[in-house]
Amino acid sequence: MGANLIAYDRMLNYWLRIAPGAFALVGTDYLLLAISPLKYAVMLPWFGCIMIAEGVILLSQGLRLGLNPFPFSGEVSASFAGVLGILLLKNSARAND
Repeated sequence: MGANLIAYDRMLNYWLRIAPGAFALVGTDYLLLAISPLKYAVMLPWFGCIMIAEGVILLSQGLRLGLNPFPFSGEVSASFAGVLGILLLKNSARAND
């Protein structure tokens, strides 16, 4: 992907090990929302806002760094597609209470 060799750094090693844990926890939250949207309907708009922020951050940093569209465009698209799904379906989750 164009990365050069990086010298060993304990702090970088730490961050690279805790980041997947944090991503897994957030992913689990989204999984719970997808499995039981009626139960967690109040949380849907908040998680939609988180996805918008993440999409904007990914897009802005990808453009700022001059990255090729692959791989960051897929991540940006997934964030915005997820938000679209949340916004379209959040009212139906509340209507079924």
